[in-house]
Amino acid sequence: MGNTTTAAAGYASTGQAVRAVMSGMKFLAGSDHVALTAAERAECLTGLEQAEAVLTAARAGLVGAADRLGDFGIEGHRAVTGWLVNATKITRAEAASHKKWARRQAGHPHLVAAMRDGELSRSWALKVMSLTGQIPDQDMRDSAEQILVEAARAGALIQDLVYLAAEIVYRVAPPSEDKGYKDRYLQLQTTLDGAGVLSGALSPECVAAVQAILPELAQRTGKDDDRSYPERLHDALQDAMLRLLGSELAPKRNGHPVTAVVHVGLAELLELDDGSVLQRSWTTRVAARWAAQSAAASVQPGDGAAWLSGPAAQGLLCDAALFPIVEGSIDLAHLDELVRLCVQLDRYTHDGDGQDGADPGTEASVAGDKDGAGAAGAGAVADRGAHAARMRELMEQIIGRAVALVSGQPGLAGFLRRNLLGYAGLGGPSLPLDVGDTDEIPWHIRRAVITRDQGCRWPGGCDQPAAACQPHHLEHRARHGRTALTNLNMLCFHHHHIAVHRDGWEIRACGDGTLEATAPDGRVYKERTRPPPPRPG
Repeated sequence: MGNTTTAAAGYASTGQAVRAVMSGMKFLAGSDHVALTAAERAECLTGLEQAEAVLTAARAGLVGAADRLGDFGIEGHRAVTGWLVNATKITRAEAASHKKWARRQAGHPHLVAAMRDGELSRSWALKVMSLTGQIPDQDMRDSAEQILVEAARAGALIQDLVYLAAEIVYRVAPPSEDKGYKDRYLQLQTTLDGAGVLSGALSPECVAAVQAILPELAQRTGKDDDRSYPERLHDALQDAMLRLLGSELAPKRNGHPVTAVVHVGLAELLELDDGSVLQRSWTTRVAARWAAQSAAASVQPGDGAAWLSGPAAQGLLCDAALFPIVEGSIDLAHLDELVRLCVQLDRYTHDGDGQDGADPGTEASVAGDKDGAGAAGAGAVADRGAHAARMRELMEQIIGRAVALVSGQPGLAGFLRRNLLGYAGLGGPSLPLDVGDTDEIPWHIRRAVITRDQGCRWPGGCDQPAAACQPHHLEHRARHGRTALTNLNMLCFHHHHIAVHRDGWEIRACGDGTLEATAPDGRVYKERTRPPPPRPG
C-alpha cells in the first residue's frame, strides 16, 4: 500500500519525496518574508501548520514501524528512543515525544488520519486526544472521534470540538473518584544556566502534605526578611530537601546513603581568596568552559550532579566533603617532540648510537660525534657510560613529554591544587586509581569514573545518565581484569548485562581514550571523539 501511495503522489521513492519536502522548506525559510504580502504570509503560515500536522502523522507511522520491527537493535540500542537520539540527532525529550505520537496513532487512528489529510492541526488533535483518551473502549473511542472529525470538517472551532468531546466522554466514561491520583505527575527540567523549572499535577493527598510542610518552613525569619512569598516557598522546598538528605529517613541506594553531588570548579575555589595574577588569568580562561559543561548538563544529565558557581558554590562549601580530581586534556603541541624522542631512543636501543642526522642540534648529537660513536658504525659505542646516561636522559624526557601531552590548560588544576591552595582536603596526596585484582570498586574510583564518563559510554551512543549506569570492567573480572580507572567505564544496565554479558558484544579501549564495540556478527562501532578544549588566545 505504501508503494501505491508513493506512486499516486508522483514520487518514485520515499527518498525522493523527502528531498522534495526539504527543497520546499528551504525555499520558504530563505524567502524574503518582509517582502511578502499579508495574504502571502497568511497562506504560508496556514500551509505550514497543515504541513506540521502531516509531518507528525508521517513520523508517527515511521517511528511506530521502527519500534515494532526492532530497527534500534541493529546498533545495540535497547529502545527506539535511544536510537532516535543518536541516529537523528535530537534530544531525549524530543525522541520520547515522537514515540508518544506513535502510540497516539495506534490509539487515535481517525484523528491522526485527519492530521495526515491536513484537516486537523497538530495542537487541535492533541487537545481532543486528551479528552477522548479517557474512553477506555477502543470501539467507542473510534466512534466518538469519527463524530469529532466530521464536526471539524464542517467548520467547528476548537471550543466546539472540546465541548462536544467532553460531553461524549462524560456520557460514555464518567469520571472516577481516583482520577486525581491517576493523573498525578511531577517534572523537573534544568535550564542552560543550571536553574530548574518544576511543573506537575499533584494528587489531593500530596497537596495536603505540601501545604502542611512548605508554608511552615516559608515563614519570615525576622523583620529584615524581605523575600516575597513565592521566594520563601522556593527556599522552603530547598530547606526540606536538605533536611531530608541529612536525616536517617532518606532512602539508601545500594546500601549507601543518598548523597547530593555538586560540581564546584577550581575557579570558584580560587575566588574564595584574592589569588595571584596567574590564578585570575586561569579562572578567566576556564569560565567559558565551565559554563559550557553546565549547559550540557541540562540536556544530558551525566552524573546527575549540580554545577554551581558564585555564592551558591561558596555556601555549600561551608560543610562539604571535597574530592579532588585532576583532569588532563590533550595538548598536541607536544606530540611531535614525543615521537622524535621515542624514535631516537629506539635507535639508541637497536643501533647503538642514535645518530641519523635528524637531530643534529642536540647536545647528544654533538657529544656522539666527538666520541666517534657515529663513525664506529651500528652497535659500536666508544663510551658505554655516556651511552647509558643518554638513554636514561631520553627516557626521562619521554616521560615528561607524555605527561605534558595530557596536561593541557585544565592540567593547571593539578599544579594549583597541590601548590597554591591552602584549604583542608585539597592539598593532600592523590587518591589511588588502581587497586588491582579485586571485585570491590572503592568509592573514590567509582566517583572518578562517573565524573569522567558522565553517563553510558556505549560506542553506538546512549543517553542514559550516570545515575542509571554501573562501572564495567573492559578486561572482565572473570579474566582478572584490574579495578583501575583505565579498565573501567560506565554502561547502563541494558548495554552492560544484555549487550555485553548476554549477547556477546566486545568492548575495547582505543589508544586515544575512546571505546570501540564489536557486535557478535563483526560490525564495529567507534565512540565519537570529543573536540579538544580551545587554546587560549
